[in-house]
Amino acid sequence: KPDGSVDLPNGGDITFPNDPNNPGGNITVPPGSNVQPDGDVTTPEGDVVRPNPDGTIELPGDDGDIDNKPDNPVIKPGGNGDATINPDGSVTPDDDSQITYPNNPNNPGGSITVPGGSTINPDGTVELPGEDKPAIDTDEDGTIILPGQDDELGTDDDVAVKPDGGNTTVNPDGSVTPDNDSNITFPNNPDNDDVTQVPGGSTIKPDGTVETPNGGVVRPNPDGGVELPGEDGKLPAPDNVDNPVIKPEGDGPIVVNPDGSVTLPSDEDGEITFPNNPGNNGTVNIPGGSTVNPDGIVTPPNGGSPVDTDEDGSLKVPGPNGQLGDGDDVVVKPDGDATITPEGGIELPNGGTIEPDDGNGKEWPVNPGTVVN
Repeated sequence: KPDGSVDLPNGGDITFPNDPNNPGGNITVPPGSNVQPDGDVTTPEGDVVRPNPDGTIELPGDDGDIDNKPDNPVIKPGGNGDATINPDGSVTPDDDSQITYPNNPNNPGGSITVPGGSTINPDGTVELPGEDKPAIDTDEDGTIILPGQDDELGTDDDVAVKPDGGNTTVNPDGSVTPDNDSNITFPNNPDNDDVTQVPGGSTIKPDGTVETPNGGVVRPNPDGGVELPGEDGKLPAPDNVDNPVIKPEGDGPIVVNPDGSVTLPSDEDGEITFPNNPGNNGTVNIPGGSTVNPDGIVTPPNGGSPVDTDEDGSLKVPGPNGQLGDGDDVVVKPDGDATITPEGGIELPNGGTIEPDDGNGKEWPVNPGTVVN
């Protein structure tokens, strides 16, 4: 054409044989495309895609403008670099490939690896190969958006995963595994500002469930807090009445440890509830810096004695031998809410009862305001 561009009525391939950084792959363009002298491809549907001499392929991002760089995803096809530009401006690399946002100053410099056969749309959303696979969204600041429990992007339960740089692998089932520590939020839920920090090497499922490197499992909830598996170790469980939910009084972060326990910030108290047990409406308040194990045992900060929280609302503290679970525990049954002190005592603002954990049925009432140590 007079402007030096080339129309490809039957489609064709683009290569950059003279660039030493190019792996030598073919970039296939669809019939009806126009290729500019600088290599920019205008697809039949009017989208602009930019193959680069080094073999990467740049997309226009959310704003649709290939020259407005900050939100442009850049794809580096794996293998020998083969990829297909589709009529709608999306790109499908043959092999595992990386997505980066190198032109955004708010991006920590990480990369996102997607499986071969994935289709990356112009706005950075990724459609995984195969049927009934969830879509995910990538954002220019490095955040990866998962669809949440309803399997739909753009709703209140979307799960935002923001790794601290490094590479994040998108697995074939739509889960993601960041190499580095990451923060999980629910940006579309106006009632939940909680931040959950998970360790590098964790796998975050599309519904937000987190599998930690050492075999733990937790689930940050769209309405706030983090759910633990309880004594049966299962999440979700067929009968999940024993699953404790931990919420900070502020925004956190709640830190998920590699073993699946969680730790509150030192300057934020929190609470434990068992919302799946209709017979327990009480709340257990816990001090900032506490660690809660998957089975609901609370270790207060500063070396306080552990306290076992139970789905029926009762709590256990160590008996005379000082070891929790040795048969001489003291069972505390609050009338309503209770507060665990930093030393491991239990404050009962409404009173309650105490009894030995020996099954003999004896119990003694305690007055409101009592602290059981």
